[in-house]
Amino acid sequence: MLLSECAFIEGDVDSALASLSESIVLAEEERCIRTYVDEGPVMEELLTIAYRKRVASRFLAEVRDAMRESASRTPAETEFGEHFTKREMDIMRLLAIGRTNAEIAKKLYLSLSTIKNYTHSIYQKLGVRNRTEAIVRIAEKQLLD
Repeated sequence: MLLSECAFIEGDVDSALASLSESIVLAEEERCIRTYVDEGPVMEELLTIAYRKRVASRFLAEVRDAMRESASRTPAETEFGEHFTKREMDIMRLLAIGRTNAEIAKKLYLSLSTIKNYTHSIYQKLGVRNRTEAIVRIAEKQLLD
């Protein structure tokens, strides 16, 4: 993935797309969507080009959708000024009612590893170490509607 970004920044679009295709194949096996979303605007532009050229799989469309969703921020904010994405808010709602990671994954049509990545991000933003602390902090800060 990083090789594709470097090649793209250097102006070698063909090499960038080739590297991206390889990384997408590997990421699709484990449903590593968040890895691409977190890369930001360079990756978003590269994914858009790949999508237009039909370089990668259906998984690419899922990654692009996740990027768009991540870009739409919610007003919920931690004391550190970090915002939660719509998807993070959805997951926090399910956490707050006691759903397991497996139940959340099934409900949101995401892989278990993707849910684990999201919960890790949520814990970091909340400044907590586990699910119980997260639920308490969500309630304390009244982060949910």
